[in-house]
Amino acid sequence: MSSADLVREVKYKAKIDRDSDLAEILNVGRANVSAWLKERSRPDAIAVLKLAEIGNLSPKETRLILERGFSSVSLLLVTSFCSTLGLALVHNSYSLYIM
Repeated sequence: MSSADLVREVKYKAKIDRDSDLAEILNVGRANVSAWLKERSRPDAIAVLKLAEIGNLSPKETRLILERGFSSVSLLLVTSFCSTLGLALVHNSYSLYIM
């Protein structure tokens, strides 16, 4: 499912007519929703989860969406998590060394 398909389906299921209304619910700019519909960009993982909730998508559907069309977002999240964990470990090691 493309980002445009996801947004259209959610708007239909939630009976949301205007992109600006959806943007307000998701706490993003209207331009973001427009870009998703034109497939110039993709929603991030948090927006996908919010869209899934609004559209009442099943956990299985949501997982498939995240795995298929949004794998780059998932990779970004994993990379960020690993970087943060690495920094925390380095900081802890350094703190123990100083003491």
